[in-house]
Amino acid sequence: MEEYLLAKVSPNPWGMSKNPGTPFDFGVLPPGRGILLYRARFAGATGHVDLWNGKACAGSCPAPDADKAFEVSFWQLP
Repeated sequence: MEEYLLAKVSPNPWGMSKNPGTPFDFGVLPPGRGILLYRARFAGATGHVDLWNGKACAGSCPAPDADKAFEVSFWQLP
């Protein structure tokens, strides 16, 4: 999914690294709507993608999973 977003949406998303296991502060995301991707080491996946409406995830965006992330990327949408 990340390769698709880089090719089709923007090759330069906002991004940050974090220590896995530390809480993720969704308040650091740029303002506005977009696509949120975080990379983590889950038992059956390497990350999670969700839609961000500017205040919260449109899907689940479970905080315990976001806390496990070691990298977060965000593509702003118009």
